[in-house]
Amino acid sequence: MILNIEDTETIERINNKIQSVDFFKFFMPVVEALEKEALVFYEDCGEDSISFMFLTKKEMKFFQQNQKELLSGELNSFLPQKECLNIRFVKERKSFEDVEKRVPNKVYIRRKYIQFTFTDKISIKESRIDNNYFVLFDKYQIYTVCPYKNSKYEKRFFPTTLKNISTIDASRGHFFYYYFRELEKENYFMKDILKEYHRNKSLIHLPVSFLELEHTKNKKHFLETKLKTKVSKKANKHFLAYMFYVEKVKKYIHENEISKLFSLSEEQEEKILKKLSEISREYMKIRLFLYYYYCVIGIFPEEMPEEDEDEEEDFFKNDFLDYFQNSKKIKQKISLNIKSLHGFQKIHDKVTYEVVKRQRKNKIIWKKTNPFLDLQLPERFKRIETYQDLFLEGLKNRNCVATYLDAINQEKCIIYTTEYEEKRYTIEIRKRRNKFILAQVRGFANSDAPESLVLELKKSLEEETRRFKI
Repeated sequence: MILNIEDTETIERINNKIQSVDFFKFFMPVVEALEKEALVFYEDCGEDSISFMFLTKKEMKFFQQNQKELLSGELNSFLPQKECLNIRFVKERKSFEDVEKRVPNKVYIRRKYIQFTFTDKISIKESRIDNNYFVLFDKYQIYTVCPYKNSKYEKRFFPTTLKNISTIDASRGHFFYYYFRELEKENYFMKDILKEYHRNKSLIHLPVSFLELEHTKNKKHFLETKLKTKVSKKANKHFLAYMFYVEKVKKYIHENEISKLFSLSEEQEEKILKKLSEISREYMKIRLFLYYYYCVIGIFPEEMPEEDEDEEEDFFKNDFLDYFQNSKKIKQKISLNIKSLHGFQKIHDKVTYEVVKRQRKNKIIWKKTNPFLDLQLPERFKRIETYQDLFLEGLKNRNCVATYLDAINQEKCIIYTTEYEEKRYTIEIRKRRNKFILAQVRGFANSDAPESLVLELKKSLEEETRRFKI
């Protein structure tokens, strides 16, 4: 529904501008499709643009009942001031010279809102630039704004990835749905991307530049080009992101067991990818891909816990990450032949024993600069001082704490032990975000610790963090 239909001069000028440039013309079907689903406003605010507002049924009903008053007054007051998706179609790539300069902080504008701007140039000093800002120079050359080196304030333009697109909410994702529909007319591979994007956005949550999709024939061809490795023909029958992580983890798996990863249903693959899309770090996705594989085949509980770095890590996830890391240390492959939780625990303990055996002559090295040495916890929490004590702690509590030697020497963590209500507990403390954090506290055979003990430790660490800056 076009709001300013009476302003034929502006509408005609913008449409003529779109039709005059081949690159702009490509997006006319997208504009026409969105016009059927949204309130549309053609505007001239220095640069020609078309705005699309997506309303709920309740909002649409209210708008239709008060259309004259809203259009004659301030339209902005109709919708709350929140984020938008701002897309600019730029005719000339060479005008985008200040690509590496600083971008202003984001500002708030209407929600459920898409704005297309057709322009000859683009300035990175735009006041409306935020994380939902895209610049298109041609069909596949797209840039988006991202934080620079994790800064809260400095932002820069980077090539848009499928991961960026997958994080846009459903209403503003309308643009990419119709955009993919146009691209698939000339690029068969985009049919697969559209199908997976439409099914579940997490299925395309990949660190893959959109530009890499332009000359791709199919999933197998894309993965071989991207990862520079030979890929199974079965790749075309699975979700792209799933196969991407299969290729990433297969070096950790016995070659004759890799085929097991191809035996999951689409629903199981989708579960794994949904959980991976919630994890920010790529190296953790690679490790947890196999953990979630164990979850969906029933080795670990089917209810997969969410990752939360500030809370005590999940029992099963922590056990698996220990197994993964220790297998790498002794250059042993991860087994996919495990049939039960008991079977996993046996192989986990076997790998742990092998690591401990190889490290038995090693020592804990304490440097004067180690920040953990300044910790002053209550007296009943005893710091593990030597490797012999670390080894004995693992034997007494039947856990793999002895394999944490490297992490201790690298000043990534410190280990304490305590007796609480006549039971022994092993405690791991780490540094995160300039704070001391309780990474985990485990009883015999990795059993859970009482909530009262966990709360006491967290309170002590908060006090220590306040006492001095790391």
